[in-house]
Amino acid sequence: MIDWLKSLFTPKPPLATLSVGELNAALRADAPPVVIDVRSAQEFGFHGHIAEAKLIPLNEIQQRLAEIPTDRPLVLVCRTSRRSARAARFLLAQEISDVKVLDGGMLAWTKAGLPIERNSV
Repeated sequence: MIDWLKSLFTPKPPLATLSVGELNAALRADAPPVVIDVRSAQEFGFHGHIAEAKLIPLNEIQQRLAEIPTDRPLVLVCRTSRRSARAARFLLAQEISDVKVLDGGMLAWTKAGLPIERNSV
């Protein structure tokens, strides 16, 4: 129990992030990153998502690890960056090294006026 409590207060190394502009440009490059949206299916469909994003909710990421490519850079997305940061730390612990978090999440993406898709999942 003491180790668990200590872990709450142990500084975590900073995660690599990408701005919405950087991600938007990267998605148009010859070798775009894989975008993984870790929000719920309802958020993904109703609130909208980046067109290229693959939905793997945070609570399913461990079970669906085999679906996550390791041969391309990954960018994790959620509403604000909190859940995607948790997912990134998990993936880094699994020795998946090329992982970034979209800084500001979907709130920043939509605030920048970048395109989203809405659909039911």
